[in-house]
Amino acid sequence: MPIIAVAGGTSNVGRTIVDAPIADGKHEVIVLSRNDHKVHTLISAIVMRTEENGAAEVNLIEAAGASQTTKRMVSSDWAAPMPSPDSAEGQKHPAAKLKNLAWKALEATTCLQDRTIFRCGVWLDYYVQHPALIKSHFTPFRLVVDTASNRAAIPGDGNTKVSFIHAADLRPMTWNEFIALAEEVKGTKFGVVYDEVAKLERFEVTELPSHVYVYQAIPKPFLQGFLAAFGLWFARGLYDLDEANALEKRLSAVKVRTARELFEMAWRT
Repeated sequence: MPIIAVAGGTSNVGRTIVDAPIADGKHEVIVLSRNDHKVHTLISAIVMRTEENGAAEVNLIEAAGASQTTKRMVSSDWAAPMPSPDSAEGQKHPAAKLKNLAWKALEATTCLQDRTIFRCGVWLDYYVQHPALIKSHFTPFRLVVDTASNRAAIPGDGNTKVSFIHAADLRPMTWNEFIALAEEVKGTKFGVVYDEVAKLERFEVTELPSHVYVYQAIPKPFLQGFLAAFGLWFARGLYDLDEANALEKRLSAVKVRTARELFEMAWRT
């Protein structure tokens, strides 16, 4: 039975990845350690927020390329294309530099039979929390929309497509469409403001109620800059991923649920 190893297997994305092949039952799955497990396929879910994390990802890629048994690798990405690390918003988001370095290392590794990354867009798991009905390892993160308080601060005009994912479900929609669906399912109007691109370029966003609690762990100026960088990427279309490359279009066995189904499970029960 081929062995799949997951690096960063205790993170939100990592735990989600580990669940799938275990349920399938066709592979042995391990969370990567220093032991020699003769790994065939290596999947990384290392969260690249620090220089140390980025170096760990590059080291992992180089080790996979030097391995006699590892034939496939998925490097950690799980989001959307990063802007240049030299851009203003790239400097506000540490992952821009770290993921670009990791991608270059992966491209330079020629000994692997297959190597790739997965682009997922925005994880709906952050918004549809219902432990009894929706399995998820994610904790809430109120990016743009604060579903608990029925508030939203939409980047730009809200009409740019954004790809949202839950498990294998990739569904592009605009933030305006997201709000309209949330209002319909929850049966209430949201308080909505629009953050102009000029405001985002100053690395400022409208504060949502849930942000106040985050300040206990992340200073407000840093969080504002971090969220504004995301806002610029949304407004500029970086999260509008190509549906033609969605897994359900390539693999008939992949069954997906729509955003509406997930919203109704989370908010109507």
